[in-house]
Amino acid sequence: MKKFFPPLIGFITLLCGIQVFAQGQVSNLSIQVPDGYNLLFEDNFNQPGKPSTNDWLFRNNKKAGGLSLPANAIINNGCLQIKYTHNASSKPGEQFRGGGVVSTHNFGYGYYESRIKFYGGSPDQSGFHQSFWSMGLTGTNEAEGAGVRDSLVNIDAIPQENRVLEIDAIELESKHNSLDQNYHVYSPVHKMEYPENGKITKDLSKWVVMGYEWLPDRVNFYCDGKYFATKKLEGIWKLFVPQNVWFTALPVEWAGGMSIPKEGAMMQVDYFRFYAKKLPGANRIGNEGF
Repeated sequence: MKKFFPPLIGFITLLCGIQVFAQGQVSNLSIQVPDGYNLLFEDNFNQPGKPSTNDWLFRNNKKAGGLSLPANAIINNGCLQIKYTHNASSKPGEQFRGGGVVSTHNFGYGYYESRIKFYGGSPDQSGFHQSFWSMGLTGTNEAEGAGVRDSLVNIDAIPQENRVLEIDAIELESKHNSLDQNYHVYSPVHKMEYPENGKITKDLSKWVVMGYEWLPDRVNFYCDGKYFATKKLEGIWKLFVPQNVWFTALPVEWAGGMSIPKEGAMMQVDYFRFYAKKLPGANRIGNEGF
């Protein structure tokens, strides 16, 4: 089922440069959304099988000692499951497998939220890098190959080259239970900075709700409905481009070395939601009276 909010679509698209869609029904699992926001898109991952190709692309590449396979990202038991698997008969660099999905839709300023169950929390579970983040796609972003991506570019659904900034709501190396937040800019050069008072430690046996509020002058980070950190956007950090949303779980050697995954190892995503509100003066059109 699709859910639309027509009064909001026009001004949010104008001010934020996003395309807005909505899927599914709001469940009772969202903990708290900052004041003034309206839901514009959600996916509750309720339909078993492959995630909707209208909404998601799939990670499909070899990187950092492991493979990302579309087959490792499926919907099962009411959530998106990104599996961590091992095949000893494959050649080195392809034995450890993960995956991920990348939104076909672009999003802008607003509040992003997901409820996630992570794998890890001890040294014997190392090697699985799990993340919920946003960044624009380019021709080298490893999402399903140039053919699929180019078809979206050709219909103006996404920009052709759009790797300008990255917002990481959470990055987790499976050998520990510290959830990290980062902010990257890629233009004119790549720089990264942690938010003030970032990082949060959680019990990985439980589900965690992660959220971030992207505003023109800052990114506010939330965990289980509570604010805990801010990255101020000034100088080189103050950029705007439409963002794709990423859920990825990758086997990587630099995450403490890779261990054989335990049975049923996976990152699980219960839902993704995007909320937006009017931001007077943000991204206004130049020479709008012409």
